[in-house]
Amino acid sequence: MEVVRAGVEAARAATAVTLAENEVLLAKARLNYLLGQGKLEPLEVRGELKRPAAAIDTVYLGQRARIARPEMKKMSALVRKEGLKKTEAAFEYLPDFDLSLSRHRIEGVKTSWDFTISFPIPIFFWQPLQGRIAESEANLISLRGRSEYLANTIGLEVEQAGLGARSAESQIALFEKEILTQAEEAYNLFLFSFQEGEIGGIELIEARRTLLETRKAYADALYNYRVALAALEKAVGEPLQGVSHD
Repeated sequence: MEVVRAGVEAARAATAVTLAENEVLLAKARLNYLLGQGKLEPLEVRGELKRPAAAIDTVYLGQRARIARPEMKKMSALVRKEGLKKTEAAFEYLPDFDLSLSRHRIEGVKTSWDFTISFPIPIFFWQPLQGRIAESEANLISLRGRSEYLANTIGLEVEQAGLGARSAESQIALFEKEILTQAEEAYNLFLFSFQEGEIGGIELIEARRTLLETRKAYADALYNYRVALAALEKAVGEPLQGVSHD
């Protein structure tokens, strides 16, 4: 019975390996697509999946996001533009003036000069200007409201991404501090008992499966942490200090 079950476990493991290899091929194809290359282009993935040391201060990162995010830069430019339009409309209350200079020269008469300054003031000139200024003020109020709403939205994105990264980091710390060590110790105990003839092969296979599943869960936690850091960088709008992308 143990031989049969061991064969089943071996077949299951071979199937898992095949599925994992297919996932790697699909992941490389997707990466080639993002890089604008053919899906079968050779691609080498370097580096190790490990936890980078990243300082996650959501208050500071939220402040940085309000400066670095392109949407905030665009909104700030729109607010400045509308403010300049309002100032321009206000300056139009000041009348324009024309300056002219003429010289008079008549035979036998001394040459003379004339200076003329004129200030044309249209009737009811202030009425259209008041409308333009009121329109600019309304646009400014609207843009400032949209800017505040966008800043709050960005702050919420940073906070959520930061919470996700901290949660993944805590999970990794738990694996490294307790779970991995306990899984290794449990497997070593089962292996020793099997070598001493105290347990059969099925119990050892179960212990081995538990160890492999624990290692896979740890790798998943590392992956989720890197994804969370990428989401946090996207929310901030710039790379995080201390995070390597090699």
